[in-house]
Amino acid sequence: MNDFQPSAALLALRQEIDALDQELATLLCRRLLLIHRAAPLKPLRENVRLEDRIEEIIRKVSPLADQFGIERRYLETIYRFLIEESIARETREWDKLHQNG
Repeated sequence: MNDFQPSAALLALRQEIDALDQELATLLCRRLLLIHRAAPLKPLRENVRLEDRIEEIIRKVSPLADQFGIERRYLETIYRFLIEESIARETREWDKLHQNG
């Protein structure tokens, strides 16, 4: 068993991380709600996945890593996962909207 006792500084840092996690989760949920709103605006199922749009998003967010001295790969990996999940959800929403026609 590990009997590590975090210091006050570590506990304070964890509180900051927990607060950011709450903000991040809220923003991710808001983003997904917007994705659901996009589905009915796309006339064809193939319009859900647009490679140019994916790369545009990556190009916009990757440089933000530079501002914090973080490897761009970190943000790119997270965003590519987020985008793929968003596409999957939007595709399901699109299919649901167009199931009869």
